[in-house]
Amino acid sequence: MRSRPWRPVLVSCCLAIGLGVSQDTAGEVASELSLGRILVEPERPAEETLCKLSIEVSNSSEGAASYLAFEVRLNGEPLAVYENQLFVQQIAPQSSTTVDLFNFWSTDSDRLPPTDGKITIEVLLLEAQWARIEIENGVEIWTPTGSVAGLPVSSRRTLHLP
Repeated sequence: MRSRPWRPVLVSCCLAIGLGVSQDTAGEVASELSLGRILVEPERPAEETLCKLSIEVSNSSEGAASYLAFEVRLNGEPLAVYENQLFVQQIAPQSSTTVDLFNFWSTDSDRLPPTDGKITIEVLLLEAQWARIEIENGVEIWTPTGSVAGLPVSSRRTLHLP
């Protein structure tokens, strides 16, 4: 997987200059975005089955979020298709939205069937941006207004092969 060296540096610089981000009692920044259920169809895939994948994303803030960067891991291995991909979907304030992710194969030539018959799916939300969404002359304009603090967040689910 290709590294993203500028992101940790940018986050470190922003935290170092103190942007007034609230922190929880453990001293870590709490994210206003969270991941809920991982949805997979079919729920009990056979070997070599194409599976539809989506994730519930919740926004507890007063602003809209978008420009979502995910990482998806199957049995601990990241899927390369998520590198350098952004999902430009609005996560409205004080709401939850289902985000459709890329389909995946339960097994393939590079990923043999697991010996324990289980596929563990982990979805990480690595980055996101707050977004101002306006309509000017009938055209919707999306403007990123800053990074969402407290990321990454993750969710995990285990599927059982028949």
